[in-house]
Amino acid sequence: MNVAVSAMLLSALCAGELRAQSKDSIRVGDRIRLELQTGERIMGRAIGHEPDSIRLLLGQPPAQPRAFPTSNIRSYSISRGRNRGRGAKRGALVGGIAGATLVGFAIHSDLTAEEVFVPATVIFAPVGIIITGLGAVIGAIAAPRRWSEPVILQALSNDSQRPR
Repeated sequence: MNVAVSAMLLSALCAGELRAQSKDSIRVGDRIRLELQTGERIMGRAIGHEPDSIRLLLGQPPAQPRAFPTSNIRSYSISRGRNRGRGAKRGALVGGIAGATLVGFAIHSDLTAEEVFVPATVIFAPVGIIITGLGAVIGAIAAPRRWSEPVILQALSNDSQRPR
């Protein structure tokens, strides 16, 4: 039993190590962000990778493929997708604050008004909830892209030219 558990743990550790070694390798279809020696940043989809160049498809189809010699590339990063859960949480937080503020104004209006046919809180409480949900949806859609740590290909000759 102990041998089986030890073997499973060892295989899990080895699999994690293999994934860690290959996490910065470029695969066809990956979204790549290059920083060239000139400081220019270029983003595209990988369509090939050789030891002396990286080929990217720039822009939307029908885009032209373009090869970038590795001697002209300072560093590259690979997109790891979007963190939509975090974006939804942030959007819900912003929407919740806006909705709570709106409900707070409605409560203040209800407490200070003389006579009202329909209290503002009855109208604005559901609107505040809807704003929170809408904020979560917008946050999930507009979540920023996550990038791998930059892989440095070329050492810089001058410290003043280091990337920011």
